[in-house]
Amino acid sequence: IGRTTTLVRWYAALPEDILLQDPRLCFDYCWPLLLTGQYPRAAELLDHIEALAQENRTFLAEIMTAQAYLARVRGQHELMIDRSIRARALLPRESVNSRGVVAINLALAYWHLGQMEATEEVLIEALESNRASGNHYAYITAVILQGRVTAVRAQLRSAAKIFKQAIEAGGDLPITALAHLDMSALYYEWNQPAEAIPHLQKAFDLSRRAHNQEFEVACWMMQACLDLAVGSSQAAREALDKTQQLIDQGNIPELTASRFEAAKLRVALALNDQKTALQLRNRLMDNIDSHNFCRFTNLAKAKLLITQNQFEQADNYLTEQYKIASKHGWRYTLIAIRAYQA
Repeated sequence: IGRTTTLVRWYAALPEDILLQDPRLCFDYCWPLLLTGQYPRAAELLDHIEALAQENRTFLAEIMTAQAYLARVRGQHELMIDRSIRARALLPRESVNSRGVVAINLALAYWHLGQMEATEEVLIEALESNRASGNHYAYITAVILQGRVTAVRAQLRSAAKIFKQAIEAGGDLPITALAHLDMSALYYEWNQPAEAIPHLQKAFDLSRRAHNQEFEVACWMMQACLDLAVGSSQAAREALDKTQQLIDQGNIPELTASRFEAAKLRVALALNDQKTALQLRNRLMDNIDSHNFCRFTNLAKAKLLITQNQFEQADNYLTEQYKIASKHGWRYTLIAIRAYQA
């Protein structure tokens, strides 16, 4: 991150007219901006050079790849899919590195929309292209995403093996924080908080070292769950306060912020804080949950209905969510729904 910040400072020192007259120089400036979270400036420059690159298919595809990345961090997944598909169509087969980046962006977009089959299909190219190009960061990202899809399919032991492979291969790369985070989530599901804590701490360390607040927010949400698991309600509340502080600072994708609303409800219900739970009810989105592996269906809302003795409404809600989960193959969610209905 230090080298990237230095690059931003060097590019920022260039006279504006010189920068804008050179599309390639301008584009080379965009990636350091994106990686340091300076999204408005990156968006402005990408729009500028897109207008100048219409006759250069390969360059236009590279620009759209960067725009897809920007759309992802902003939580604009439909736009991310559009830009990724267009970039994929423009890129020649021999542009292995660019195709690998596009593929992982597209896979991430499908994942965030809960489309597992589409994610798996694109992951094949993401894994192959990034392995071939030597883009280790993108390759590890694809491996972690493969583990997440496996977990959503309720194959938790297989998912753990994949996450451990990513941890071993990824080392101290910032993206490896997600593999550690997901391992902590698995141990949490297996009621082994002592095994979860070291992985979560490593996820925190890597996230902070990279100044990645999006990852750190996810870590704090997991921390709250672990605190509740060991009976520390005050620590869980403090973890949520830390999460809120990071979200208030900005640069957190809207989807992540929405998942935090579900996390607050889960904690409120665990603490039998009905007043807070009711305040949160109308701020929830039906298709978003804080849970790592059934995050596409808001099961916390069902639990709230149950605690209010609204059993018929809860059952109707769960039945509808079951249909959605069945359609997309979210087997882990299906198991969770059946547990609620029991």
